[in-house]
Amino acid sequence: MGNRHGRRQRQEPQAGLVDLAEKTVSPLPLIWLDVSLDSIPSETLTVQEEFQLTFTVTLFDDELDCEGFIRDLPLTKKITKVKRVQLDQLLRRVKAFQARWYRNVTESLSINYFKQDKNTSEDRSSTDINGSFLFSQLLINTLLHMNSLSTDMNELVDVCTREYAGNASQLKQVELFYNNYTPDECLRWYTKQTFLYILLNKSLRVQNIELLFLYRFFIRDTQRELAKNQCKSPVKVYRGQMMSLRELDRLRKSIGDIISMNSFLSTSLDRQLAEFYVEGAAIGSHGELDSVPVLFEIDAHPSVASTEKPFANISQFSEFAEEEQEVLFMLGSVYRLNGIREENRMYVVSMNLCNIGEHESNRLLDVMKHDYNIRTSNSLRTYACVLVGMGKLDIAEMFLRRVLRELSLLSVSTGQQEQTIEHASCAFSLGQIAWYKGQHDSALDHFRRAHQTFITIPSPTTAEMLRCGATEIFLANIYRDKKNFRQALIYYTNALSTFKRYPLEAQMHLADLYSNMGVLYRLRKQYDQAQNFNEKAMAIRTTCLPPTHPDIASSHRTLAEVHVELNEFNKALEHGDASMLIENTPNTILDQYRCHVTPLRKDLILKF
Repeated sequence: MGNRHGRRQRQEPQAGLVDLAEKTVSPLPLIWLDVSLDSIPSETLTVQEEFQLTFTVTLFDDELDCEGFIRDLPLTKKITKVKRVQLDQLLRRVKAFQARWYRNVTESLSINYFKQDKNTSEDRSSTDINGSFLFSQLLINTLLHMNSLSTDMNELVDVCTREYAGNASQLKQVELFYNNYTPDECLRWYTKQTFLYILLNKSLRVQNIELLFLYRFFIRDTQRELAKNQCKSPVKVYRGQMMSLRELDRLRKSIGDIISMNSFLSTSLDRQLAEFYVEGAAIGSHGELDSVPVLFEIDAHPSVASTEKPFANISQFSEFAEEEQEVLFMLGSVYRLNGIREENRMYVVSMNLCNIGEHESNRLLDVMKHDYNIRTSNSLRTYACVLVGMGKLDIAEMFLRRVLRELSLLSVSTGQQEQTIEHASCAFSLGQIAWYKGQHDSALDHFRRAHQTFITIPSPTTAEMLRCGATEIFLANIYRDKKNFRQALIYYTNALSTFKRYPLEAQMHLADLYSNMGVLYRLRKQYDQAQNFNEKAMAIRTTCLPPTHPDIASSHRTLAEVHVELNEFNKALEHGDASMLIENTPNTILDQYRCHVTPLRKDLILKF
């Protein structure tokens, strides 16, 4: 014990250790205590060399000296209760800190914003920002209600095995997961720093659609367990996080708005612990000028939580229950930003959990759920349709072709009509993708096959008849663009006949039909007819849709252009202003494929 602080010395000369208390920017300190050995084994030296890349490693052989050293560290000045611990306890704390430090330093929070301030100065348009928010919520909702397959676990394990090829430690965890996982153990698996957590959160942050699809059973299990263990009383929790100045500035500009996280949000009931983690992360960041410590301060009331977005104290499931005091919020939970203040060289972001059902964005979300037929039980085709709306056409096509392959493997005698309808629905979606890509001949082929199936279904349901009418609209649009107006009008007329049989269910389909017929008559220079059909579309849309829906903006824009052709410039300006007002309102839906809303310039109208 003769050396200073009771530190063990390596068996070969080494440079003196840096005093962390005197260094303003330094690697994160790691303290190693070993009271049972007289000399340092080679494996310990190997571990020290590996950790030295990230940590400053200090070795001790005396508990009291070790405790005294810890007390003197700048990081522990705020931790008033440092008590004597045995080796196993100390190592548990080190392991807990290392896991939390990893999650705070190496991972960034992926946040979606829903802007309400019309004077936004964001780089992206508010429509784009809010579209990301809404489609993220829609994607999560679809994943949570997708049908499970017996092959789900095998597919995920295969991907993880390939990802960690050569990593014996993680491959062992993959094997344990495959052999031992049960749904009620999902929270224990989530709290472990293993492949499962690492890949899941990475795929959530970057929206790896394929990997999220494979993780859907685990996401659903986690939601179920959080709901089962939902907090019964209000909590105030904290999350320490390193953030860039750009990210912090974006939060500042969103005060008063709502945000959602693209991942599960792990928080602590202990503010000092959360501060301790982020202060350690700040030291580990080596003084990066663009990186600042941020403390999220969240008030959450159980009455606000829903079965879809629960939150729970999961300390009982953690390997480090005493150290963590962890409260986990469901993926996609929504928060309102209340303010940002600076305290002790740290930025504190105050926010509270929200129920999206009470927010105006929920009406827009309900419209989208209706558009994409999101139900309590969704198929892979539904998932692909949402991806089409998000503009992820290639991966949507990949999933649709997977559905077709799986259908071809089923027995012909098993639900033959259901298989036939699913084939037709896939053909319809593939036709949409080809149409949006500008591949009109391919789209025509897909829509023809879908239409032929829909018109031959015995005793079709209302939904199947509406899909048949929607197919006829697309067929008409293709012929219209090919200047075959006669054939286009035949399909439009057939669709109109179909929709009029279902006046309540087909309202939005009728609006789309009238709008497209207005385009046809405008191309034929029959402007009175074009105005008539566009006004019919507008009447339905203003009744059924939120006032800032882009379809309404599209109707205003089209009517403005028609009134220009009719030399009715005052009416053109009126509709043009209405269109631009919606486009500049930051609570519209981004749907670049269903609705191409572009600014209408007043100067073009004023030229006439």
